[in-house]
Amino acid sequence: MKQEERETLANFRFSLIAPLVTRELVKGERQKILTELACQSHLTPTGECKTFSIRTLERYVAAYEKEGLAGLVPKVRNDAAHCRVTPPDLLEKAVALKLETPDRSVRQIIRILELTNTCPEGFLKPSTLSNHLYEAEPVQKLVEGNKESCRRYEMAYRNQVWQADTQHTLYLPHPKQPNKRRLAYLIIFLDDYSRLVTHGEFFFEENILSLEQVFKKAILKHGIPEKLYVDNGAIYSSRHLQGICARLKTHLIHAKPYRPQGKGKVERFFHYVDRSFKPEAYLLIEQGKLTTLDDLNQFFWAWLEKAYQTRVHGTTKEKPRIRFARCDKELRYLDPVLLDKYFLWEETRNVSIPKI
Repeated sequence: MKQEERETLANFRFSLIAPLVTRELVKGERQKILTELACQSHLTPTGECKTFSIRTLERYVAAYEKEGLAGLVPKVRNDAAHCRVTPPDLLEKAVALKLETPDRSVRQIIRILELTNTCPEGFLKPSTLSNHLYEAEPVQKLVEGNKESCRRYEMAYRNQVWQADTQHTLYLPHPKQPNKRRLAYLIIFLDDYSRLVTHGEFFFEENILSLEQVFKKAILKHGIPEKLYVDNGAIYSSRHLQGICARLKTHLIHAKPYRPQGKGKVERFFHYVDRSFKPEAYLLIEQGKLTTLDDLNQFFWAWLEKAYQTRVHGTTKEKPRIRFARCDKELRYLDPVLLDKYFLWEETRNVSIPKI
């Protein structure tokens, strides 16, 4: 706060307590005025309408009687912009994690410190760590362009709608050519209501077989969705997926072309993958600890459970797994044998009968 702003605020505070300090008060009048002032809304210099408690007004009066108008000027802290509670050694470890992998987000660094028992859960605040990291290694803030305003929506219960999508996530060592790397595709299904990832898995091929494998595992674990909301990619528009959804009595819905806003929840999850999962995965790849697709999937499933499914979601304010479990909407399952039958491929062929 600038000096001019502090002086303006001091004048405003004086205007609040003026009826109490500008004249002699008879017995009982002071408390009556305090009560009246506390019940009123006051327009602050910043344009806000606020109420002030009796205790706050009494504090202003005491400061004015002791130091005059100077007592109402907000004090400047000597330790402003510095961490006041967090131990320095903890902040040093946070900085080291940031320097190790610059793509790590503030929340990811906090989560690592918590999972390694370096600090108690909830002890280190994102704002505190962000300020410290900015001082230790300044970074430019990303400036986002103006976005088209869209209304938020959320389903009323679990499995009402699942969203599915594919992300071109990262590169793994090529299984047949050690000196090269191969792109790994992440396919996920996400429950709209709870934000729970019903299943996700990496593949070297983005095809209908990979999609159906993820879809089938998601159903076995969390039941059958009423609707499936997907984009217009080739694998999501295949007649095989349409046939599976028809047999499952699942309404297959495709997003409007060039209108990806409706799939914001799954895109937001992919953004979290980029910020939280990818830096750690690439670090393990560089260290030679993660080399195969199986290794990648095992690490992803562990990360998914620890860093997402059981983490409080910023919008729902609940953990996705708990929110999904708490919903009393009955889940719809199929016998695994019948489910296997529904996922069988069907092809029409012309058979040539040789002439005898």
